[in-house]
Amino acid sequence: MAKPPTEVLKKYYIIKKVRGHGDDHHGGAWKIALADFYTTLAMVFFVLWVAGTVPEDKLAGVSEFFKQDVKQTYNAIKLDANGKVLSDKNTQADVSGSKEDTKDNEDIKEEKPNKETIIAVYNQLSKELDKNVAEVILATNKESIEIKFVADLLFKSASDDLSPKSIKSIDKVGLILNGKGLYAHVYGFADNRKMRPNQKFRDNLNLSSARAMAVVNHINTIKHDNIFITMHADGALNPIADNNTRAGRKENRRVEVYITLNSSPPREFWKRIKK
Repeated sequence: MAKPPTEVLKKYYIIKKVRGHGDDHHGGAWKIALADFYTTLAMVFFVLWVAGTVPEDKLAGVSEFFKQDVKQTYNAIKLDANGKVLSDKNTQADVSGSKEDTKDNEDIKEEKPNKETIIAVYNQLSKELDKNVAEVILATNKESIEIKFVADLLFKSASDDLSPKSIKSIDKVGLILNGKGLYAHVYGFADNRKMRPNQKFRDNLNLSSARAMAVVNHINTIKHDNIFITMHADGALNPIADNNTRAGRKENRRVEVYITLNSSPPREFWKRIKK
């Protein structure tokens, strides 16, 4: 009698999927950065050790070597149009001519603006600008100029469109500053009254910013050279009069231009803010 077939046992395989970088990732990026750091640190200590073992007189000699001016001389052979070698006299004449050219180029360099430049610009502005539109003030230290425009004379209510009369005065500012190398800092201010609904600007900060930018754009209407301009919007901050009165609010609605020798606003501006 035949034996019954033996039952074959089934094998089960469990496959486990691991998410991530796998076993082959060992943080290579940070190890490279750490190795570079230790290498740099070792080099620093090596240089310090070498400097400590070298005598002081030799270190002083190395320092003096790097302080001295290194002059290079060249022995050049010059040929004329026919291929003949020029004499030393002609060569020396060419060298002296090049020295004179260098001297001429040094004379062409423009001088940096100074107090005399500020005073000259102030005199021009006082003469050229309409006194009904702008007030020109020279600082006590004669290092800056303040031009104060009344906003009501420059713009219509809640508008950043300059009036034709004011445009002429602002264009004159650009023409006078042209080529002087001075800085013009344009500040826009407003009163503390809230804007009416459905107006172009939602608040006084946006209005003062647009008005300051309008003045900046018209200073640059004509292509000017060597004028540096910054624009600032203060909104209702830093009033110079009482906002509870109609006359005070009119004074606070203004655009101020500070002309300075450098990129920082003048000392007088910061003093007024601290008050």
